[in-house]
Amino acid sequence: MATSTKDKEYFKAWYTRNKEKVIARVKEYNATHREAQNARMQQWREKNREKIAAYREIHREQRRQYKRDHYRRTKEKRKQAAAAAASPTSSDDDPTSSRMSLSFLMHPAPPAYVEPLPHHQTYSLFFV
Repeated sequence: MATSTKDKEYFKAWYTRNKEKVIARVKEYNATHREAQNARMQQWREKNREKIAAYREIHREQRRQYKRDHYRRTKEKRKQAAAAAASPTSSDDDPTSSRMSLSFLMHPAPPAYVEPLPHHQTYSLFFV
């Protein structure tokens, strides 16, 4: 159902006149229905207690596993970094030595050859 402009204007005027009443009514509604919503939520929790417990257990185990692996990985990385810092054999011109090395700026790749467009496809008209 499409509302006409006149209707929209009327409702807008009505709302601006009765704004406080409307807000009060909404707050009252929310307050009265919060208890019902909480009760429904409680019922749902009681109904699905086993599922929730199973999920929590699985999730706890997954977190534990993730943390363990994560710490192991960071420890390995730290060891590798320490070993790399200890050995002064890393050369500057090797681009694969580290991710942050800027040696590739010293040897830029040759520019890629782009074939010019045929005459009828040029856009020179737009740049006159």
